[in-house]
Amino acid sequence: MILRSGLVWNLCKRHRDGNVRYAAHSHSNIGLIMIQRVLPYEGLLHEVVEHDGVLYIGGIVPEDTSLDMSGQANDVLGQLAQLLKRLGSDLANVLQVTIYMTNLKEKSEFNAAWKAHFAAAHLPARAAIGVADLGPGVKLEMTAIAARPPQA
Repeated sequence: MILRSGLVWNLCKRHRDGNVRYAAHSHSNIGLIMIQRVLPYEGLLHEVVEHDGVLYIGGIVPEDTSLDMSGQANDVLGQLAQLLKRLGSDLANVLQVTIYMTNLKEKSEFNAAWKAHFAAAHLPARAAIGVADLGPGVKLEMTAIAARPPQA
């Protein structure tokens, strides 16, 4: 149990599929808050946390760090597209993206890949932030927030 604004909330436990889903329910008339956490990673994080149809996607890094910025950008954006598809969404539903880059001089190469993945009508809000280091060979890491359309 946890306390929140003076109310007692109950939490659900790990489901059979191994993913943790928290359902917080107050003992007042506020109602039920569903938070789903999926794709646990090394006991450090969940790759995706969902609340009220909004998907919060943790850092995505390129699988092939030998690629140049364009290749790594295509890799990361492709991973995002596949993850969203798996979760019942797509790139048209991305609301916001934060990109961490080790060299902002390569931003034009990233932008070319970005434009190839996102339709002009569905461009999300975004920020690109320069960082000193993301690990050996990693040129970028990306987080995203996306909507998951209601299930039909």
